[in-house]
Amino acid sequence: PRRGLTASLCPQGRVVGGTEARSHAWPYQVSLQYYSGGGWYHTCGGSLIQRNWVMTAAHCVNNNLNYRVVAGEHNLNANEGSEQIFSVSKIIVHPYWNSNNVAAGYDIALFRLNGYASLNGAVQLAVLPQEGTILPNNYPCYITGWGLTRSECRAPPGDSGGPLHCAVNGQYQVHGVTSFVSSQGCNVLRKPTVFTRVSAYVSWINSVRPGDNPPAPACPDHRFTPGTGPAARSQRPRGLLSARGRVLLNETPA
Repeated sequence: PRRGLTASLCPQGRVVGGTEARSHAWPYQVSLQYYSGGGWYHTCGGSLIQRNWVMTAAHCVNNNLNYRVVAGEHNLNANEGSEQIFSVSKIIVHPYWNSNNVAAGYDIALFRLNGYASLNGAVQLAVLPQEGTILPNNYPCYITGWGLTRSECRAPPGDSGGPLHCAVNGQYQVHGVTSFVSSQGCNVLRKPTVFTRVSAYVSWINSVRPGDNPPAPACPDHRFTPGTGPAARSQRPRGLLSARGRVLLNETPA
């Protein structure tokens, strides 16, 4: 049988059992935040796939909320100077998404930003897989989000919609969008965390986002070095976490 993440997500979509990632080791990870009571609150993760487009999960969208996207984020409780904040000008949910039947798939949405992210060491674009790519069973990948470390027990913000990072040919690609887990809870035997398989939606993604990016400045690729991992312990509170595991991707085609 397929295995779930060894350090997986809670029912609200939270990383549990992870270690704090090195600052900006995953520079295309963004924080999706909503406004309430005079402040902004993290609710979901996402991936910067174009300088003005973010990919996340459809179930993260609530039409009654006002959203913003923060790129270059690491510590949610501090302003570190690397953050780039954008309001959202448009939200497009996959037309076949049904919130009453999450297991049917299509749990994917795109947010268009009101400006263009500046690419640098803290903010880069995610690499998407080729259309139709299916990784072998038990392929090792990383999941990231602002969740629980092994030593914590407090409830963190949610991390649904965040990226599943898989190293292919020496470069990390976003092969999954965090979707859902078993109702029995986290890390349950034979009850894997499920991700929307990005390669099944590449055509839909390309049909939604126009090629309207201005030329991007050159920046170093975020590449995988064999024998090393981006996860590293840090003393920063509420930092981005990463956990390594093996996954099941939702096979629903676009």
